[in-house]
Amino acid sequence: MFDELAEKWEDFRDWWKERGPRQWINDNPKVVITVACVSAAVLVGSVFMHSGANGIQPIEQSKKQWYYDLNTGELFVAAKGLAVPTKAPSGSLANGEPAGVRACVLSFALEPSESEQFIGFLEKPDPNATSTTGGKWSQGRLIRRVEDRQWFAAESRQGRAIMEDAFIADVNGERPSYVRPK
Repeated sequence: MFDELAEKWEDFRDWWKERGPRQWINDNPKVVITVACVSAAVLVGSVFMHSGANGIQPIEQSKKQWYYDLNTGELFVAAKGLAVPTKAPSGSLANGEPAGVRACVLSFALEPSESEQFIGFLEKPDPNATSTTGGKWSQGRLIRRVEDRQWFAAESRQGRAIMEDAFIADVNGERPSYVRPK
């Protein structure tokens, strides 16, 4: 029995040296194509089975947005897309203008607590802009840091610097992402 196995092993080894798997594949293309198709079908089937009800969920668009009260320096949440400046909880500014502007709230954490969030910059439309529709996001927008008093055009050198600072990577090389309000 061992002699028989040794002989078969030697035959296989000789075949491997002479012809090898490449020659077998060249001689049997239908078998190779069938195996590849079956493998692809199994892969697709397993992806569908694992992405069922508990699988990939669509991202829900938030109906809320972050705003910042210029009087109190506090964040508040209101309906998404309000025209800014908008009414703030504290009322109006000294000049009678509404005190609410949009806030870009960021965090390095995936599910941040309130203490892990920070305001990247504030935003409002430029009253001197001719149009804010179409084109780039930055057209017709003014931005500033919370601690700044002056607003800058988002497309200006200062505006770009503010946005770059807001999204600067941490010590681990991770960049912050927008925090959707709850």
